[in-house]
Amino acid sequence: MIKEFQSRGLFGPRDIHKLIVKLPFPKFQKGNPEHDELSALGRSCAALAGNFVKETELRDLEPRALGSVRTRLKDQLEAEMDRIDELVEKLSTGKSEKHRTTTRKGRRSRAVGRLFE
Repeated sequence: MIKEFQSRGLFGPRDIHKLIVKLPFPKFQKGNPEHDELSALGRSCAALAGNFVKETELRDLEPRALGSVRTRLKDQLEAEMDRIDELVEKLSTGKSEKHRTTTRKGRRSRAVGRLFE
């Protein structure tokens, strides 16, 4: 959704921190099922990432090694991140998953990018 507005650097899109606040995202409402699920997914991802860091040898943080660690963590969080992407898109556009999948030729592959990468 925001990739086309991101500046591009040598390694791809950047400056997400400048654009995320421009998304039309509703204020959190406790009791809203989608907001509550998004909150629970955030807590779950934080716990999974914390466990991953505790279990992973992080002595060598050279760019290549760090990239490998980042990829392994993303793989562990894949299901949660997919659901977060769905919820964020629905909350920011008002469109359901069914509507999105029938109006475009499927989702982009992970290699191309995620909503918040």
